[in-house]
Amino acid sequence: MKIIQCADLHIDSKKFTKFTPEKRALKRHQMLQNFVDMVDFAEKNKISAILICGDMFDESKVLKKSLKTVQEAILSHPNIMFFYIWGNHDEGFEIFDVKPANFVVFGREFAKFEMQNVCVGGISFQRQIPSSFYEKVEFDKDKFNILMMHGPVDAGDKYSEPVQLKKLDHKNIDYLALGHIHKRDEGKIDSRGKWAFCGCLESASFSYLGKDFGFYVLNIENGKMTRKFVPFAKYYYQSVEIDVSNVKNTSDVFAIVNQKTTNFGLNDIVRIVFVGKRKEGEEINKNMIVEKYANQFFFLEILDETKMIFDLERYAKETLSLKAEFIKNVMADETLTEEEKQQICIAGLEALKGEEISL
Repeated sequence: MKIIQCADLHIDSKKFTKFTPEKRALKRHQMLQNFVDMVDFAEKNKISAILICGDMFDESKVLKKSLKTVQEAILSHPNIMFFYIWGNHDEGFEIFDVKPANFVVFGREFAKFEMQNVCVGGISFQRQIPSSFYEKVEFDKDKFNILMMHGPVDAGDKYSEPVQLKKLDHKNIDYLALGHIHKRDEGKIDSRGKWAFCGCLESASFSYLGKDFGFYVLNIENGKMTRKFVPFAKYYYQSVEIDVSNVKNTSDVFAIVNQKTTNFGLNDIVRIVFVGKRKEGEEINKNMIVEKYANQFFFLEILDETKMIFDLERYAKETLSLKAEFIKNVMADETLTEEEKQQICIAGLEALKGEEISL
């Protein structure tokens, strides 16, 4: 039996505010299309079930056309079982008023569903796991048992209480299919079972970079499981850091950008971060860089995190200057170390010039 584990689709996400309206609509549509394409993949590869481990939608209010697309994908594949738990984004959401036979939702109480020698169990919870849950978890030791949950393991976060792996020890769980963390991770529950995050089908922010996004295909035969990761994203978030400390002109900047982004293309959402130190008056023309490279990527963002170097001695020699008086007063303060004086002078000059203070 083959089963897909997916999670955190975040359909109808509103995070893409920096994109143009056209590209924002395209990115949101692609995240919806990913689900449809995954179901088609399941049909072609004779997948028996799809585990949706929470946060299928980005919030409880979903566009009617998005909901209709999801419903049609499920209803048009009656030979595939769909198992769904809510996440912290779509908690309590109902896809169907009357659930079709091939769609199972695990609510706020632990429940199980059997398919031949495989048993799928799950629970949806609103940030806090019911205290009675761990006591109620029970599986037949002679079956291959899968438990679906949505939340971090061992250490919690502001969105969800952690899944306590120690309390799942010796519960006859073979595989704990988890959602919530947007990157792949795995570990052991006990001598019998393991847990795994499959990540998300496609990243929605620069917090998760690269191409390692998709779903797992679990192949269960004779009580044993093998697992394969299937990359499935269309758009990839990429971030590169460029040190401009020794860069002399814009042409040199372009040359470094060319080198750093040579493997990126129209499906990449790119962030270029400039770091290092630059002398006063040496500005990075972000608009020129965006104009040159914007059409080479799906989206381009430039961040300037460089620090400006000031000639403190030159400022101190100025007459009738607020900057000079400020520096003289700081340098004359005997309670400060030389390093502290330097930091305070630089921070003050940055503030006077309208720069972001680096102190």
